[in-house]
This record gives sequence, structure tokens and C-alpha cells, in this order.
Amino acid sequence: MTGLSVAAVMAAADAGPVLAGEIFPLSGAGKVRVTYNWLYSALNVDPNDSSPFVWVFRKMPDGSIALSPQTQVDGLTVFVSLYPDDSLRFVAQVQWPEPDSGYPEWNTSPEEMTLTGLDLLTVELMGANGSYIGVDGSITQHGNHAGYLILSNGGTPGPSSKFFVAVQQNLQAKAQAPLFASRSEADLRSELQRHGAGDSGALATVIRAAAAR
Repeated sequence: MTGLSVAAVMAAADAGPVLAGEIFPLSGAGKVRVTYNWLYSALNVDPNDSSPFVWVFRKMPDGSIALSPQTQVDGLTVFVSLYPDDSLRFVAQVQWPEPDSGYPEWNTSPEEMTLTGLDLLTVELMGANGSYIGVDGSITQHGNHAGYLILSNGGTPGPSSKFFVAVQQNLQAKAQAPLFASRSEADLRSELQRHGAGDSGALATVIRAAAAR
């Protein structure tokens, strides 16, 4: 099978790594990345950083998914987990506090999420806590970095909880999503506009520019 949506590929795939790509929230501002050793290596969107950051979508045996950065850290594959901060917001991060030592530990165990397909490459994600995963409305400044945190607190979906998956590589032969570099900017703009992107033209240009790197 070829040319399937991200959701259809995940449904048809075997358990294990399925596809790799960058993740762009439809609310704009950039791409989802991890800033290591910042707020327990939190996922965030940094409007000033357009450097590549590739994610691997993994299918779990029960059909849920888990996310991990494609590049290992300290020789480890780390996974996104949700952890309540001091304000009881569930923050997406790849470390968590280790109470006995006071130092953070890498999360090397997949944490399950639910993926819902909205279009060919556009999806929604929900955490195990039953809330949508999305981009915080306010930028967080801490130490030497500022970014829009990725939280799992949303009860109602919107542009901040809708994500375009710029697929760069299919990791299984049995079901494949279209690579985003093969899609025209007009196709990208149309898909983004259908799902409420704030500026579909500008976002399509940003996503297409990533294909050139």
C-alpha cells in the first residue's frame, strides 16, 4: 500500500517504529523539538530555531503510539512522557525528576498516546490522561531558553492541538505515507487551510523550506 494517510499507516503497520518526520503545530510559530536539559528536556516550539528535529512515530502492540526523537541521547532512545509541573499542567518532556538523587532521569520507556487522523498528514494527539496534546498559548522563559511548551491539558481541539507531520521516511514497507517533500506547496496550503491554520500560506512555506535541508 502506498500514499496512505499518517493515521492509516499507523493503523496498518506492525508494532515498532513506523515513520519519521518533523512535527508542525497548525497554530504556527515553528516546529516541535526537545530542548535538552531545559525544564526536564521539555518539548517546545521555538520561533527562533528552524534547525531540523526529526521524530519517530512508534506503534505499540495495543495500537496506541509513542514518540521519540530520532537522534539518541547519551546512547539512549528516549520517549515523550507527560509529567505534571508545579501548576499541575501536564508537560510533554523526555526526562522526569528522580526524587532520591534530585537529578532528572531519561525516559526510556514508551508512553502511550492516541493518534487521530484529520487528513493525509494532519493529526491530533491525546495523552494517556485523556486530554489533547497542544501548544501552550504563552511562551515560557527559563534560564537561557524561551519556547512554547507542549502540554496535554486540552479538552477541546483547535489549531494548537492539530499537527502537520512532515514525513521524511517510512520505516516499514507494508504501509507508507507520502513524503512531504513530494507534495506541492499548493497541496500543503490546502490541507493546512482545511484544518484552521492561522496563516496556511506562511506555514506551507516554512514546511516546504524544511525539505531543502
